Amino acid sequence: LVSGSEEIIINKAHLEVKANDKDITYGDRVVDNGVTYEGFVNGEDETVLTGELAYDIAYTQYDDIKEEGFAITPKGLEAENYDIEFVDGLLTVKKYQLTRENMKLDPNEYSYDGKEKKPSITLSITNQDGDVYELVLGKDYEITGEASSKDTGTHTFGINSLGNFEGNFEDSWRITKEKETKEITEGLGKIIIETDIYTEDVKVGVEGLDREFVLAILTDEEYARVLDGETAFVYLEISDVEKPGEEDATPLNKMFEQLGLTGCSYIDVKVYKKLGNEAAKEVHDTGDREITLIVNVPEEYHNNDASIIREFSLLRVHEGKVDVLDGPTTDTVLRGSSSKFSIYAIAYKDTEVKKEAEAKKEAYQTDSTKPIVNTNDNNNSQLWLTIVLCSIAMFLATIGIKRKYS
Repeated sequence: LVSGSEEIIINKAHLEVKANDKDITYGDRVVDNGVTYEGFVNGEDETVLTGELAYDIAYTQYDDIKEEGFAITPKGLEAENYDIEFVDGLLTVKKYQLTRENMKLDPNEYSYDGKEKKPSITLSITNQDGDVYELVLGKDYEITGEASSKDTGTHTFGINSLGNFEGNFEDSWRITKEKETKEITEGLGKIIIETDIYTEDVKVGVEGLDREFVLAILTDEEYARVLDGETAFVYLEISDVEKPGEEDATPLNKMFEQLGLTGCSYIDVKVYKKLGNEAAKEVHDTGDREITLIVNVPEEYHNNDASIIREFSLLRVHEGKVDVLDGPTTDTVLRGSSSKFSIYAIAYKDTEVKKEAEAKKEAYQTDSTKPIVNTNDNNNSQLWLTIVLCSIAMFLATIGIKRKYS
């Protein structure tokens, strides 16, 4: 009979505890996404583990984002029969998508007083806990375009995201002067038409700015939104232009040269549409729907010289094409119907009265030098005159003979 003992070594089972990956958006509170266990034996589960599961996360709320993400490291668990390996998970922090809803513009309209205006433009985000983060200009976003101005009209600016944010958008604000407002009820919503004429030198009137004009520039979707209760704004803005830009001046000057015109005044006609709190969008063409501009030639260009005839024309340049809308005419009130909105020009042409008279004289002299064709009309007239005279003579002779023998 043999007796003795044998030492049996039972190794711990390998248990992997891996942190689950997690995606959050910049500004969100940093939370874990639990772990996944791999390696339990004999039907056991995490209930055999002791200690308290915790995490080391290499990211704190509002830290700058890294493209490669951040490690989520689990820890704190122990087990008598398991050799635990903790495996990192990946925390991915996505950039926050900025929209107009994140921006506050105050105010969005000023009354003109000739002074520089600069509305307050601030951006903020609110996370899932209701915490608000105020974005930092220059670090989180930049402002482009017309964020300040002293000029009348609609001023458009852009918001470009930086760093931990993405998404670019535009918005606008206005400086108005003596605007005329018309309100139209449409379904559950309304349409507000504003006419803003900022010209000093050129007096301008407008006809045809009505409901049909507005419907011509609203898309079907936009009109449906109005019927459902939103407000649509349409702005017509007319302002003086001291000198057109090169892209407009080049075709205009070419047309002036062809027609012998001299440009004297320019105006810029713009149309915008705006739905609710959205940014105003410029409309360059309204298709078949036109408005009529009544343009008064500035008095300084009226003709006070009796030796010349001055004729005026109204021209429009749009996308490089120039059209004459009215003229030439000596009338100092010009009318032009248009569905295209850009630069309009008043131009004139002088003709000396003396030269006009000389032209008529030259035309007469030219006619008088033409060869005369003999049609024998003079010979026929002389024949008839001879016959008449002979008849008269014979009549008188007959009377004289009767008297002699009576």
